[in-house]
Amino acid sequence: MELEILVGGGLIGFPGKLRHPFSTVSLLTLDDGRKGLIDTGNTIQLEALDAEFERRNLDISSIEFIILTHVHLDHIINSIYFPNAEIYVHEAYASKNYSNFGKIVGIAYEKVIKSWKVVKTVKDGDRLFGKIEVIHTPYHAREHISLVLDTENMGRVGVLGDICYTKIAFYDILKGYRTDRVAEIVKGIANRCDWIILAHDEPIKISDLHLGAGNSKRCAGSSTSS
Repeated sequence: MELEILVGGGLIGFPGKLRHPFSTVSLLTLDDGRKGLIDTGNTIQLEALDAEFERRNLDISSIEFIILTHVHLDHIINSIYFPNAEIYVHEAYASKNYSNFGKIVGIAYEKVIKSWKVVKTVKDGDRLFGKIEVIHTPYHAREHISLVLDTENMGRVGVLGDICYTKIAFYDILKGYRTDRVAEIVKGIANRCDWIILAHDEPIKISDLHLGAGNSKRCAGSSTSS
């Protein structure tokens, strides 16, 4: 299995309450040639996503599955453009009342979720396609999952979703500035991985980290994987 980042994620903020987050979109190619995505991003990324599909000569119909870290619009809205894709999402997504997100936003959630023709729910400890470990991390949303992937081209890759979505947040955890359950999980994943994929920032290659004196490249004292 190989992983490629199609479009990176980020955050755009404006004065007041206006924010426009957009998630990293990654392409998976399984050993048998099947292709899928991890998250699908926000509408602001459509042109960039289209360009990446053109560059790779990929057709929309070739995406057979989508793994969602969680059900927030900046991660899911572009899933409507992949009608052949089976959706993999944590089982807790079905227990949420999406109309609570707002009168208009709630309708957007409803339209996106109704567009999913096949939904396959996952839970903590599941292993997808033999190479993707599912870790339930319900600290940003009740259905939130993180992933650990065994890939041919990038080694072991941790996908943190929104429990730790920027480099600053990741570095603060590795330096010991946070000691909560999320920090424990993030350190445990980092200890096991060669790369970390962040939802709203550039990916991190673990071997390139320079945390300064007194900070190990791998986080000593943290070995949790759940």
